[in-house]
Amino acid sequence: MLPRVLDVIANGPLAVSHPGLFEPILRGLRESDRYLLCADFDRYAEAQQRAIETHRRPEAWNALSVRNVAGMGPFSSDRTVRQYAEEIWARGPSPSTPPDAGAARPPEPVLPAGRGPDRRLPP
Repeated sequence: MLPRVLDVIANGPLAVSHPGLFEPILRGLRESDRYLLCADFDRYAEAQQRAIETHRRPEAWNALSVRNVAGMGPFSSDRTVRQYAEEIWARGPSPSTPPDAGAARPPEPVLPAGRGPDRRLPP
């Protein structure tokens, strides 16, 4: 299957309408495959086929979806961001209340004439 996929990338409709556009990608896959995309392709295709088959059975798909979400707790982005702030930046959580409204504010950014949130960029 992988040779056919690479052939479609090299010679398919997009390649015909954009000659050479995909050549760097194809060269990278054929010469170095740094991220082992080709090496893992068969396993990826098999996993994708299993996902397609499971999705056709709503009860099985829903059960797997619920289990997947239930198992996400330790991988929460909130926990990850908090851990990163503590371990990398040695910072705790920010205060939950906004700063004093009377406190000095940073200056507004200076935008080029005719540009800003209320103006569209010229084409």
